[in-house]
Amino acid sequence: MKVMVVMDPDIIEQILGKSILKCERWIDKERYRQSYNVAPTHFQPVVRGDRDTHGNVIHSMKWGLIPFWTKNRPDYTTILKSINVRDDSLIDGKPMFLSMKNRQRCIVITQGFYEWLKKDKDRIPYFIRRKDGGLLLLAGLYDSVNFQVDVSSVGDNEEPLYTYTIITTSSSPFLSFLHDRMPVIFDNGSEEMAKWLDPNTAWTPEFASLLKPYEGELECYPVSKAVGKVGNDSPEFIVPIMSKEPNTNIADFFNQLNAAKNKVPTSKPKVMKVSELQNSEESSIPSTDKYEILPTDGKELGMSLNKEVTKNEKSGAAGPIESSGEGILKKHERENDDLSRITKKMRTDLVEGSPVPPTKPSLSGEKPNLSPKKPSPATKKIRSNSKTPKSITKKGKSNLTPNNISSAKITDFFKKADG
Repeated sequence: MKVMVVMDPDIIEQILGKSILKCERWIDKERYRQSYNVAPTHFQPVVRGDRDTHGNVIHSMKWGLIPFWTKNRPDYTTILKSINVRDDSLIDGKPMFLSMKNRQRCIVITQGFYEWLKKDKDRIPYFIRRKDGGLLLLAGLYDSVNFQVDVSSVGDNEEPLYTYTIITTSSSPFLSFLHDRMPVIFDNGSEEMAKWLDPNTAWTPEFASLLKPYEGELECYPVSKAVGKVGNDSPEFIVPIMSKEPNTNIADFFNQLNAAKNKVPTSKPKVMKVSELQNSEESSIPSTDKYEILPTDGKELGMSLNKEVTKNEKSGAAGPIESSGEGILKKHERENDDLSRITKKMRTDLVEGSPVPPTKPSLSGEKPNLSPKKPSPATKKIRSNSKTPKSITKKGKSNLTPNNISSAKITDFFKKADG
């Protein structure tokens, strides 16, 4: 287990001053080091009772209990064995803790603690804190020790060293998945905490009822494995690992989706012939695409019609844009019908009243001169490109009337124009 406390010393005193933990002074305040990764042997703030003033003091103590009878400084491995003490060790009355549980009870100030979940061969760290973000106050015991003076070394070996340990109890239902033990937690200002801190009250069986799983609201979530290395210190150690992964929020997904829907298309309109549009599947026609209509015949006329349609759309005369594939197809069919009517009218006007090329018979009603004469080059070209009418007999004699001749040659003229 590791703990976290990064609160400014003045703020800690301020918070404690508003509760029954109001402290008169802070002993060895300079030894306190704010850290997101407090490991054993670090100095951290502890609240204890003062027998002389009958008040409370904050004391920066070293984590890892060293009993008063110890003569030499223990190594790190030995200290690790005393960072926690089980509640049943106090209830059973083990001699080592007899004096401490009577007069040397304390409150360890933290903002949260780390515990590791064992999953097969993997160990995943979790951070636990109060749901309201307040101080997490843990029950503990402390002691002071004077090591033997080493005359060969220079130092203040005569000063007592204060150390502490954290009391653990059975895990609450909320944390039982993580570990079978958890620290004893007190609410700030509670009667249980005041009773635990009173140095003038000796241990009684009633104290055992104070050492129980915490029933308040806690938060617990996995964090970075980097917290497991002593010496590492980073605010990311208390950040849930899932919140550091990009694009995991479902709201981000829908925001991106809506942005894509609202994006204005910048591509040019597609160009399709009417015949291609009519043969295409309705489901393949996007509802937001606009098409330029190129007729199957009369290219220049089709371009002119497109300009007219575009002009009407800009002025609002064309009406709203159809949103379905079927509506677009019907719209294009209507435009194609208009194009066919215009083309037909031009053909009719040309037949009934328009001037004709000199090589073609006159349509004014005069009888053409059908006497044999040498045909002109233009006439030869027209005859060679046209099919022989059915009205011409096998003997080469022509049964064509003037009207028949005019119709046949006009048809040839339009075929060449279309071709």
